[in-house]
Amino acid sequence: MALLYNYAQLIAKNLAAFRTRFVLGASLWLLAWAGALPGAAIARVEASVPTGPHALAAAARPARLTASAGPLTLAGSNTTATTSPVSSNSPTSVAVVGNYAYVLNSKGGTNGGAILTFNISNPAAPALASVTALPDNTYPHYLAAAGNLVTVLNLNEQYGRNGVQVSTLVTYDATTPTTALPQLSSIGIPGNNVAGLGMTGTTAYTLSDNFGGGAGTVAVVDLSAPASPVLRQNSSTGHYTPTAFAVNGSVALATSNSYAPVNVMTLTPTTAPKRGEVLVGTDIYPNSNRAVAVGSTLGVVLNFNTPSAPLLQVLNISTPTPVLKGSLTLDASAGVLTMVDDHFGYVLNQGSVNTLQVLDFSNPNAPFSVGSISTSATPAGLTVVGNYAYVTCNDNMLRIFKLALAPALTAISPGAELPGATITLTGTNFAATSSVSFGGVAATSVVFNSSTSLTVTVPGSLAAGSSSVVVGTSSGVSASAPAFTVLNVYTPSLLATCASVVPATASTNDGQWHYLLAASGEVVLAYSYTGASLGNLAVDMLAADPAAPVRQDAKGRKYLDRNFHLTASGGRFDGRTVALRFFGLNSEFARLQAADPTVTLAGLHATQYSGPNEDCDLSNDSSTGEFRALSAAASIPSGAPGLWPM
Repeated sequence: MALLYNYAQLIAKNLAAFRTRFVLGASLWLLAWAGALPGAAIARVEASVPTGPHALAAAARPARLTASAGPLTLAGSNTTATTSPVSSNSPTSVAVVGNYAYVLNSKGGTNGGAILTFNISNPAAPALASVTALPDNTYPHYLAAAGNLVTVLNLNEQYGRNGVQVSTLVTYDATTPTTALPQLSSIGIPGNNVAGLGMTGTTAYTLSDNFGGGAGTVAVVDLSAPASPVLRQNSSTGHYTPTAFAVNGSVALATSNSYAPVNVMTLTPTTAPKRGEVLVGTDIYPNSNRAVAVGSTLGVVLNFNTPSAPLLQVLNISTPTPVLKGSLTLDASAGVLTMVDDHFGYVLNQGSVNTLQVLDFSNPNAPFSVGSISTSATPAGLTVVGNYAYVTCNDNMLRIFKLALAPALTAISPGAELPGATITLTGTNFAATSSVSFGGVAATSVVFNSSTSLTVTVPGSLAAGSSSVVVGTSSGVSASAPAFTVLNVYTPSLLATCASVVPATASTNDGQWHYLLAASGEVVLAYSYTGASLGNLAVDMLAADPAAPVRQDAKGRKYLDRNFHLTASGGRFDGRTVALRFFGLNSEFARLQAADPTVTLAGLHATQYSGPNEDCDLSNDSSTGEFRALSAAASIPSGAPGLWPM
């Protein structure tokens, strides 16, 4: 098929493989838009975005915290002290579900304490919603919450079998958080020296010493019927004196204090005892693990090899055998640790330095500190949800810190495009006021779809080649911007000659737009197709000499400067439709308009030709061949430096 385009008509030559049944559908455009060549503007045919075969998946980039104004600001605070029924308060754990934060206050020793429920719908002014008194002689250690359930892990001053202490997991109903939480149940957890509590849905996980011995034990408690909890399993970690425990979904980390490896566990709540847990040892033998945290593929351990130099170690836990990645030396006062995803970690420095510190794990081999903020008093409990960190302190205060999260750009689709076309950016922390730049050139059209999606028009002034895309908001800019390739329209090296410009290229039949590129990487045309495979596609093209007069046929119709001849190796495809877009320079359209001032983009047509001498030379067309005229109105793309003739 050869195409020659003029103001009224484009002559299409069709090889026998296509025959006369090859139809250029209504979405055919004779030209899309070209790159900004020296002295050349561009005209395009259509505003829709081709998703070309050369789309590049941008490397995932983490959101970073702003450094200029500091990564954290104090949003609000409220006292955790109550005059009745709790005295001598010591706030420890904090958990957040929806608009409520649950703080565990302990009296110390074997005494009880209280669960303080705060309404945090306005983080700048958290309000005490209810107080739930805890009985004495329970020694509450940890609190967790999920859905409408709040659990507290106690170390009771009571003894079970063999005279060993028995811990209890108490479940409370948080359906109405504005009133004291009713107790639903209590279940014994064999063991002492409780070291952690986590919840996923209606399953609670605890870590303590094994019943009758010192090895760590992970207990799995089914709370699907919270009034009748069931201990599904009680499995040993195989290592003595458990020290830290963290749960994230179906993954948990457990550590011990005796040069034992870190346990990475896969947790699956089941009804069958002794199921749902796989213990995986590591090659890391810490001296004293004070804290652990777990993401989806990364885990971190706060390891005190020496008192003056606590070491934060990063583990890749995505494989059956966890692998030690990078490490970071922290302040000697580092204590509580948590992470929300695989990008950021949060540390409470307690005592000599009372701060909340933010860590970046975007490169697990080289973690670094982003910044910190004073907690005003010794911090005790920490959880991070969304853009806020919730910290309890020993001055009986709950402090809420706002995290200023900069945008993160994780994908560009397509990853290669022409100037003036639109692309989709995917990431996190986008805002309605987001700005986007390409190699330092600002995009003038940025459409905010959501906090994870932007639609952006590629600036028309960009030159072909690699260009870094950066998203900016008031909280910062995306770091290490992914590469984006700016395409250009093919500029012929031979004139007045029918030459091969696109070598045989495997076709795609997914209904998306795909570019056919010259060996130089420049765009010749684009196609969209669904159906049986077309095989390989190839393009020959004849470009008229711009120094010669504008061509015209016997009827006086004038032609643009390019003829196209498209072939497919897949044989005949009678009755099928292939939509095409042809590309050319604005200078070519300007030349046509100079020769015929009545020419408009809206008036352009294409004509399909099938018959003898099917090539990209119009002079040898036969009057016995078939000609089919098709409308091919063009349009000017937003941001392009000119028109797209076709």
